[in-house]
Amino acid sequence: MLILGKPLNYQGVREKQRAHERYMRLQEQGKTEQARKDLERLSLICQQREEAAKNEKRKRLPGSRRRSKVEARK
Repeated sequence: MLILGKPLNYQGVREKQRAHERYMRLQEQGKTEQARKDLERLSLICQQREEAAKNEKRKRLPGSRRRSKVEARK
């Protein structure tokens, strides 16, 4: 069959589609290299946000344990 002067390779198209679907399933399961990198990056971001939230909370508390060196000497 010809469409726009090019023969269609249905088997090749199906194989490509199956390969893409397989890759996406593996990606969702975290089994591809890209998925591992993404999960590692996400974990790092979550840790940074947790630390930032703790620091922000510590700064907001009026009687926090964090004192300056001058106050600690008195």
